[in-house]
Amino acid sequence: MNNVNVSRFDQESQAWDANPRRVKLSQDIARSILRYVPLSSEMDILDYGCGTGLVSLQVRPKVHSVTGLDNSKGMLEVFRKKIDQQYDLASCKGYRRFNG
Repeated sequence: MNNVNVSRFDQESQAWDANPRRVKLSQDIARSILRYVPLSSEMDILDYGCGTGLVSLQVRPKVHSVTGLDNSKGMLEVFRKKIDQQYDLASCKGYRRFNG
């Protein structure tokens, strides 16, 4: 991905989840994953291109851990804020934080 695209995602990251089409699409994707992929509480999964975590956060309760990776630091920051709001990271084993 070139710098122009990454910059666009960084700029749009704060309002990304406000788009109902994106939220609906993420719900549809997560629903399909949960329906067709045999997830277990022993699984560690990687969400490459995780964006703001719209899919990751829906799949997380069914697996041991989720590692989210994205080229956009803005998207990752929104994802980190969501995790901070939903989980006590000091005791949370389900999410991994990486500096990036």
